[in-house]
Amino acid sequence: MEGIDSSARRKPQRPSTDSNPLQLLPEGWTVVGAAEAVGVTQTTARTVRRRYQQEGLVGALHERPRPGAARLLTERQASEVVAMVCAPPPEGRGRWTVRLIAQEAVRRGFVAKVGRETVRELLLRHDLKPWREMWCVPELDTQYIERMEDVLELYARPLCPAEPVVCFDERPVQLLEWVRPASSACPGREARQDYAYFRCGTANLFCAVAPKAGWHFVKATPNRKSEAFAEALRDIASQCPDAETIHLVLDNLSTHSCRALRELLDHVVVLNEAHARRLLREYQRYYNASRTHLSLGKDAPERREVQGSEHGAKVIELREVFGLHHRYERRAA
Repeated sequence: MEGIDSSARRKPQRPSTDSNPLQLLPEGWTVVGAAEAVGVTQTTARTVRRRYQQEGLVGALHERPRPGAARLLTERQASEVVAMVCAPPPEGRGRWTVRLIAQEAVRRGFVAKVGRETVRELLLRHDLKPWREMWCVPELDTQYIERMEDVLELYARPLCPAEPVVCFDERPVQLLEWVRPASSACPGREARQDYAYFRCGTANLFCAVAPKAGWHFVKATPNRKSEAFAEALRDIASQCPDAETIHLVLDNLSTHSCRALRELLDHVVVLNEAHARRLLREYQRYYNASRTHLSLGKDAPERREVQGSEHGAKVIELREVFGLHHRYERRAA
């Protein structure tokens, strides 16, 4: 078993989730120990070892075709139905039902025929409860379907170290301090945690996951502004030193865009790395403190003071980002 090569896992067949004992058996682990370490049964570990000895690495890493009828919905059809369920129900309906989902899937042309039991199993497999208000897709249009198919095609690609696929997201967290310290468990008494706490502000967590490569990282930042986002991307790049292209899957947050960088770099000649860092810091300050955003009512992310006549009668022009942009303030004459 010394010839195991991880590149064989890139084959498009169905990968086996029970092949992890192969990583431990060549190191002298027993079947019992390897099975307990990776969380599979001893029978599974012996089966994987026998497949490797009889059929080679491909036979051990990929499952054989299972008996039984094929699924009634293809992956694309199932994805279209799931996206439809995540959108608001048709006009005149207050919520989705299993019967309504089956009817709408046929009416919209996703499938030619589908039964309620197939829909029920699909909802159960994706942990969806459409009778609750859980809508996350504002409109299931052609553009959304095309982008969804692009993402699904990206997820279906085999593992390639030169082009890793990384899922990226962020979430705010509260910083809490408990009023009374927790008491640890002891014989005859469970651990106890009081409900009272002090709120000490908020922070942000960036999380990146490469599911097929098998790594992830979490980065804590004070906020999720453009500068923090850029730092997180640099950390992702450092995790993939041999990558030629990193496919990043993320949402449509305003900071998740290269438009802001193009507004700056399309009009400035960058001399060296220090100059580029200085430009980016200056533009980050301008973007968050001065640049207007339509989604914020023509205000900046960092809310600005509204100046009136009491601030002065003279209006002056101030240069921003080395003269690429300007802002105006009132000053006393």
